[in-house]
Amino acid sequence: MKTLTIEQLQANYERLLELINKTFSGDRRDKLLKLYEDFADRLIDAPASGKEHYHYAIPGGYILHILHVVEFSEKIHNIWKESGAYSDNYTLEELLFAALHHDFGKLGDDKNPYYIPNESEWHRINQGSIYDFCKDLEFMDVPLRSIYILQKYGITISSTEMLGIMLSDGLYDDSNKSYLITFRKENKPKTNVPYIIHQADFMACQIENNEWQHRTGIFAEIDENGQEEKPKNKGTKKDKSMLKKDEPQLSKKQKDIASVFSNAGKESQISEDLFKDLFKTIKND
Repeated sequence: MKTLTIEQLQANYERLLELINKTFSGDRRDKLLKLYEDFADRLIDAPASGKEHYHYAIPGGYILHILHVVEFSEKIHNIWKESGAYSDNYTLEELLFAALHHDFGKLGDDKNPYYIPNESEWHRINQGSIYDFCKDLEFMDVPLRSIYILQKYGITISSTEMLGIMLSDGLYDDSNKSYLITFRKENKPKTNVPYIIHQADFMACQIENNEWQHRTGIFAEIDENGQEEKPKNKGTKKDKSMLKKDEPQLSKKQKDIASVFSNAGKESQISEDLFKDLFKTIKND
């Protein structure tokens, strides 16, 4: 699992504050800095997701993800603009504001966090569920909680920013269909901000997931010559002794998973045998 040092966690938080200072001004900047100061402890530690195979389910993962989405939003905006997309009906500040706060609801509210460490070792090992949801937190969709927290701190937002936050999950969220799938031209989003934010978020999630896949060996490694290296300790038909030799070297996680499937198979066989006996009894009666 990717880990960040205390120094890295603090440095990433300071990068976030620097970004706010550069992007915003006046009363809005002051209120945002107050918000980020009040949520500092949770911001620094928060993960970006709860499962390791999603993206950045690690302490500090939230800020890393947000920094990615902000960076990618600006890049995608420039690509769209250079390619002929209309961008005169929104500002770069509106775009970056939506990018910064599309997931703010994952920090919870002023009383409870959104994510808490998962106490179940079985779920951590077998499902990759590193974090669980805080049951004391009032249920609310993440984008709506983001908007709720912003208004609680007196931070006004434009309709462009609101839609950028609300529609950041694109069609992965069924509640967005009425905005993104419509046959009435007047119901379509008036700006490209929601589309850009979703693309940036999706891109960030995929890249962060790829990083996890490389780290866990799901992707083949590439050698210095750009060639794909053969997976290690896999064995071949010609080298069956290698397979036998490697069998006892399973990790604890692999052994636990094998045990679950083994027990499931035994239970399935027992159930099948019992069903056959019952069927024979009914038939004889």
